Order: sequence, then structure tokens, then C-alpha cells
Amino acid sequence: MVLVRRRRAIDLLPHILLHIRLVFVVYFDEWGAYKGIVRLPGWLLHRQVRHARHFVDPITLYNTQNIARNWSEFKSIVRQKKGIHDNQLKSHIIEFLWRERFGQTTEVFYNFWKYITELYPCH
Repeated sequence: MVLVRRRRAIDLLPHILLHIRLVFVVYFDEWGAYKGIVRLPGWLLHRQVRHARHFVDPITLYNTQNIARNWSEFKSIVRQKKGIHDNQLKSHIIEFLWRERFGQTTEVFYNFWKYITELYPCH
């Protein structure tokens, strides 16, 4: 998740290119701004999911369910807080992604150090 001011194709493309890895597949749905993203580099594979037909393509199994779920969960947090000031939005996104990766309250500390030891094993 990345905070952007505008959701036009020209504004989204730099973020897409910045946050993906080489030989990566990006899945788009039929949202209008994504249709404007036509100049993707050749190494970037992109697939489109047509929600008018199905949410998960029955042949390729392409889907956008993970990002849709994440966005829904984040919006739920914003509603619980009765809104978040623009100045704090970025830090709330970072916290949300942190908890998504490391878990909720009781397991965060353990999961964080487990992740660190996997990245930097002691020999």
C-alpha cells in the first residue's frame, strides 16, 4: 500500500515501477486508471482480471483478492477511528502493513525477531 495524491495512470505508474521486482507479474482489475497504464516495461508481466465475468479467472486463477482484502481491512480501521487526519495517514498505513507482516499484539515481538533471525542467521 502506498499513499498517492491522485489515482490517475500517470501518477500510479512510477509507484508500480518503484515497488515491484524484476520478472514480476502485476494483476490489474478493470478500474479506469489501470486501463491507462499501457507503457509498462517489457520485463513486467501484467494480467487483467475482469470482475464483470468473475473475481478469480477460472482458467488462469489470476485474482486481485489479496489487495482487495487488505484495502477493505484498512478502510475498516479508518472507520473504527472515525477517520484519520491526512498528516497521520502514512504512519497508519505503515502500522497496518507491519501488523499484516508480523501479526497482532501478542505475537508481534516474537515474529519480528524470528524474521530477523531468518534474514541474519547466527552461525
